[in-house]
Amino acid sequence: MDDSTYQQIRRYLVDRGVVFTDGGLIGEGVYARVEAVEFRGVSCAAKLPSKSIEGNGNLLKESERGPELWAITNTHPGLVKHIAHFLVPLGDADAMQTYLVTVWERAEHSLDKLTPVDDHAQLRRYLQPVCEAIDFLN
Repeated sequence: MDDSTYQQIRRYLVDRGVVFTDGGLIGEGVYARVEAVEFRGVSCAAKLPSKSIEGNGNLLKESERGPELWAITNTHPGLVKHIAHFLVPLGDADAMQTYLVTVWERAEHSLDKLTPVDDHAQLRRYLQPVCEAIDFLN
């Protein structure tokens, strides 16, 4: 994402009460960067996309069906909760681009921070909730 677009998205979010925290960048991939934020007093992770929904079928579907699906996933204790989403319009009337920003509950732990697994009972303790969450999603 070019820096100008990124800064415009940040300003839009700040104007709506999203506070970018000292945690900064959590991760970055091809399609988005994830930043530590606070929203309504809750520690969150905001996914800021690098591409607009225009011309991108997957992002367009996510913007249309997301709220319905996120409401369902919010009912499972093993999944991070959807907190908010914003459709961020950038540009002028002739060249409007819309970016879908999602805000999620901040997970307590990262997989890369887990201690190595020494036995099957410990492995089961880690994998059981993951399997239950995947089963719920299916």
